[in-house]
Amino acid sequence: MSIERRRSSKSNGEKTRREALGWLGGGAIAAGIVSAPYLKEHLEDGGTLASQEAAGTDEVSLEMTGERAGAIECDFKSVYLTGKRCTGLASQYFDLSSGARFPEYGTVNFLESMREMWQQKATFTRRLVEKGKERPDTLRDVIAMGKQQVAQYESIWQDKAEHEGIRNFRSFVMELGETSRDVLGSIDWEGFDALYGIDDEWLLKKVQSFASRAHGRSLAAYSMTEIMPRGDDSLRIYEALIRSGGMAFANRIPAMGDARDSFGPFQLTEIAVDRGINEKHMRRVSAGSPLLDKYAAGEPNRVTLTLNGLLPEEKRVPEHMRDFTTLEQHTTGAVLFAMDNVARAMKTLNPIDGDGVRIDRISHMNGETFASVLAAHHYRPTFARRALIEWTADKNWTNEGEERMPYYEFCDTPEDKLVRSYALASHDNYRRVDAYFAALGD
Repeated sequence: MSIERRRSSKSNGEKTRREALGWLGGGAIAAGIVSAPYLKEHLEDGGTLASQEAAGTDEVSLEMTGERAGAIECDFKSVYLTGKRCTGLASQYFDLSSGARFPEYGTVNFLESMREMWQQKATFTRRLVEKGKERPDTLRDVIAMGKQQVAQYESIWQDKAEHEGIRNFRSFVMELGETSRDVLGSIDWEGFDALYGIDDEWLLKKVQSFASRAHGRSLAAYSMTEIMPRGDDSLRIYEALIRSGGMAFANRIPAMGDARDSFGPFQLTEIAVDRGINEKHMRRVSAGSPLLDKYAAGEPNRVTLTLNGLLPEEKRVPEHMRDFTTLEQHTTGAVLFAMDNVARAMKTLNPIDGDGVRIDRISHMNGETFASVLAAHHYRPTFARRALIEWTADKNWTNEGEERMPYYEFCDTPEDKLVRSYALASHDNYRRVDAYFAALGD
């Protein structure tokens, strides 16, 4: 059965990533100062890109090695998708019209799907530049990044190295869990203590306990929230994508509704990576501290620390989000970002939590709550952290230690209703992942 084609019906009104997920917006976009006339001067006839350094085009080129380059036969029947509606982002991945039904089998050119998604991200960025909301160099960066990601994916296909050994959803979850455990077992906790100024052995152990919740199932639910359409079929769609386009495809899915360095299974951005886990902080330590030998800042009793730098060199992620290429890097970044956010929340709570009960609630949260916290903090960290602190309040818990309302309900802030959407989606996705493993007998 052939797949109904989608590309012939594209229009300028095509939905953005956030709209495809059923949401509006997608975070604050920095205001720019350069308007459309600047672009015209940098376009060649026909508006094509003369070089990677040129400004003002949304073109992400792709050198195809043949008509069927990147094409693969997809088996939708084996993952029980046949006859189900293909909506939102799934239509982008599998080249189906939104609302069309999945066939039993179909050939999909994933390389072209990848190119087209980056094209949409570049188009979105171009429109922001034309409105004066982004600078032209942002567009140049997005184009260069898109070309890089498409070229990498094409190279993987040519080298027959797709999937990175991950052949199905189960092995994907196992890989997430293994990487998370590796991060937690490798990080320099003494350096972590100094970086966040915790100076409290009990509190540090609580942060460690929370971080241990970053197991494969929670991370998988978080990823489903970021790059899968809503609904009960989301896990099956992820399974189909891994089996066909491969994890290498998921690692390069761009956030089509923003102009940031944002892509991959967790849609991390340069805010989380370049200016988050890689941000440098100078800290004072005691004379003779072993940290001085590792992170000396060139001044007496001072060290320069980054969260990423607390890992052994071979386990660190790149300094810039745009250089992420593997699932291990994306997962490491997501785990570190979660640790950063919860350390800040616990530090805020510590002075007002006399008996430590509220911090205990964070450190011992269940998997579905952890997945909700991850997603909400990725979308709007300040609001999500405020919700987390409110969730721990005694009035919101029974005498038996049961929560009166799930965490996502506290994310229903009037400033941004979408925080709750993210948190609720991850909560539900975690239950889907749990049900998947229950069916496997795990």
